[in-house]
Amino acid sequence: MGESVKITDANIIHPKITARAVTFNELHKNSTLAQVLSSFARHRIVFKYAQALSEDYHGDLWQTWLLSNGGWFMTPKTQQNYHVCVPGNYYDGAMTAETFGITISLYAQGEICWTTERDVDVDAYHALRDFALEHVEAAAILAAID
Repeated sequence: MGESVKITDANIIHPKITARAVTFNELHKNSTLAQVLSSFARHRIVFKYAQALSEDYHGDLWQTWLLSNGGWFMTPKTQQNYHVCVPGNYYDGAMTAETFGITISLYAQGEICWTTERDVDVDAYHALRDFALEHVEAAAILAAID
């Protein structure tokens, strides 16, 4: 029989998840037309949630970010704070543009998961959620998506 190994916190290494901004061209460099169209659909869902959850959002330029764990999210290219109100869970608070983008991206990816039921989409949602858990404003993000 093999020996059993007790796993402790000291045995587990949690590398910090990093985010890297990408350009439109870089994001779609080797994409097929179907992948590009799918990307546009994802963007539309993100914009829909931005408008639905913040009266402060009136359109903006957005930046796409790729995560070192395989996930992605989008953020408005602004320094503005957004008042976010989620009627379904009673969240009501202000968020930085980055926190707002992560929150909105989680909503969008949740809808995408429900629609496609593809493992790759579910994995992307969980990758972003893992990143959100490490974020300085994790409490606000989690309260808003709860």
